[in-house]
Amino acid sequence: MKGVFLFFLSILNVAIVYSQNVTNPLLIQILMGKHTSDSTSDIQTLMSFDSNTVWNKAFPDLKNVPKDFDSVRRVSEFIDYGQVIYQAYKRGDMPFSFLKGVIQKWGVDTLSCTPVTITTYIRGLIGKKRNTWYYILDEDGNGDLINDKPVKLKKVSGTLFSGKEHIITFQRFQDGQIQTSSTKIKVLDVQNNNGEFRSLNYRYLESRKGLFTYHNTSYTVLLSSRFLSGFNYKSEPQIFVKNNKNGITVGPFREGDYFNLDSDTLFIKDVKKDGEVITLSKNANSRSISSTQKGYLAPLFAGMTLNQDSIKLSDYRGSYTLLYFWNSTCGASTFRLEETIVPLVNKINSSQPRLKVLGVALDFPEAVSSYIKQKKIDWPQMVASANSPIKELYKITHYPTIFLVDPNGVIVESFLEESLTIKEILLLHLKK
Repeated sequence: MKGVFLFFLSILNVAIVYSQNVTNPLLIQILMGKHTSDSTSDIQTLMSFDSNTVWNKAFPDLKNVPKDFDSVRRVSEFIDYGQVIYQAYKRGDMPFSFLKGVIQKWGVDTLSCTPVTITTYIRGLIGKKRNTWYYILDEDGNGDLINDKPVKLKKVSGTLFSGKEHIITFQRFQDGQIQTSSTKIKVLDVQNNNGEFRSLNYRYLESRKGLFTYHNTSYTVLLSSRFLSGFNYKSEPQIFVKNNKNGITVGPFREGDYFNLDSDTLFIKDVKKDGEVITLSKNANSRSISSTQKGYLAPLFAGMTLNQDSIKLSDYRGSYTLLYFWNSTCGASTFRLEETIVPLVNKINSSQPRLKVLGVALDFPEAVSSYIKQKKIDWPQMVASANSPIKELYKITHYPTIFLVDPNGVIVESFLEESLTIKEILLLHLKK
């Protein structure tokens, strides 16, 4: 028996339809321990913000900066982006207008944040002493550099190199509690930006590893995080599952994805923010399940366009459809629209309409309306808050996020904003 749940968010004129098998779910909880690897994440950057910018106010000042350092640049990076912005607003360092914009653009859930300022970031500085460059990290996360040792940097061809590993103590707000944890990172180098050293590149070394048994077969699960919130495994996880009997590994997956083991389909139901527990559930082995994964039916949704016309994804059955999730204040969104999507769609549809486009703007209606009128974009735009259910349903963590849906309603491709192969892949599908 299938359970179908219909959720309406009347204020945003968005309806989301969920359909999945809920008969006799088998829950598997996997305990994940810490695991160290030299390349579990993409390269991250501790950025230097100018003192007069609102971003600089998000991070409290560091104490006991060495007095014999000159050319000092403070560097910082978010661990929990929403928490950092919200706590800065609560202590009076961030205007409400800025917080409101962040909520609208990225869907920050302030109910899941604490008003107390916690160390949910990495901080440090770059400075020069007697013509030699150093950096210092606030390893214990107390905002005081008194006990943190400077690390000498080696200069080669205009770049400063390190390679040193650090244990960083930080805090997160999870399950209604402030939790203290630590992780290992490796500082790679300091880039020369137009003659200034102001960004510290590093890589997370920590991941998670766990074991579980299914149908008398042992499996190893590896969990890491690729992007900014590297200590928040729920934000941007990469999950790999290895069959310890035959050595075959499948993945990467993330929370909300499905994968097959033997003849069963398992659903990644939950990933804890700290990465310590992954919960799986058993579902029917059927391609009628909807998911944002390639090969699955695109999750259904309905809403209103800017012109207040009702619109449903199911209306697009029978045609190839490009779903474009975006925000008008995001440079990557508008660049991709102007440089790739608009000319490509015009070219594809020049002789006969072969591709439909549905824009889903997680943004203010007036901002979207102004932009599309200026750029003469004529395809439908559905507008919703970044806190709306559709953001979670389609797992939107980057703008733009793009899906190609085939005439049967199945997702055949998905692209992140940095993809340079949209044109080739679209034309390949449309030639079939």
